[in-house]
Amino acid sequence: MNNDFTELLAQLRAATADSLADQAEQITHGAQELGLRVIPARLDPDRVVEIDSATLSAEQTVAIAASVDAALLYLGRVLVTQDAVDAALEDLDAGAERTRVSKALARIVGWTSRIEVGFAHAGVVHVWELTAPWHDVLDELTTPARSARWDPEPRVSDDAEEQKVMELAREVAESPEFRRARYPLRRSVAEQLPALAELRKDPDNSPWMITSVIRAADELVRELAAERAEQLQARRDDLVAELAAHPDYATIRTAEARLKFLQTWIRDMHTDGLPMETWWLKELVALTAQARKTSSALQLTL
Repeated sequence: MNNDFTELLAQLRAATADSLADQAEQITHGAQELGLRVIPARLDPDRVVEIDSATLSAEQTVAIAASVDAALLYLGRVLVTQDAVDAALEDLDAGAERTRVSKALARIVGWTSRIEVGFAHAGVVHVWELTAPWHDVLDELTTPARSARWDPEPRVSDDAEEQKVMELAREVAESPEFRRARYPLRRSVAEQLPALAELRKDPDNSPWMITSVIRAADELVRELAAERAEQLQARRDDLVAELAAHPDYATIRTAEARLKFLQTWIRDMHTDGLPMETWWLKELVALTAQARKTSSALQLTL
């Protein structure tokens, strides 16, 4: 972990400006000069042709799109958010190093960490991608992973303690606040729940017990989410039809807003707050778009 932060600091110090923002602007101007319309978009790399950015430049990619008479050029940008910065700092103890990393990360909030260019040709989507030098390290640090802080210190426990841990873990796992919390924030959320109020009053047992309870609760949430995902997958067509007919969903115009709507809708209506995998939600969004197009086409023929 420390080596990752050292590498990230070195790359951030070497970065003097948001260079990918300039690239995005050049792509936009170049496409417009060639008669292409640039549309901000989120691009999914599944089932597409990925253009090698080490071989072809952004300008060459735009020229290729124009040469095949592509009607649209899609431009996606991933920005560094404050949430990502908070997640990166989650496992770093307070001190001089945390202060240095925090200042370095604060400087790039709002910067572009990745850009994607896409266009369709012969029914296939082609994608070209470029990332900032520090993107991979930052992405690794902000990807949910089991934190060392969540591993209890070695301790011999008896059956009664283990049973108490599991009972409390089930209470925590049933909490909507815990289920909906982002992974790095689950500990702080759990510590505020009534289920752990008694443990917080006991200075001797609370650190070990609270850590054990939260770790067990997180595992329970993962298991429950996997079970619910399997159940919902069997009802995929029904979910698509229900979502396609939702009056609020029909008014949404951007892919990102549709995904956010789906995350809230499926969490509130179908998963009891359990988080679902993003790739599966994106699949539902794509299938719903196809269903709506098919429905519209049928209405036009009637």
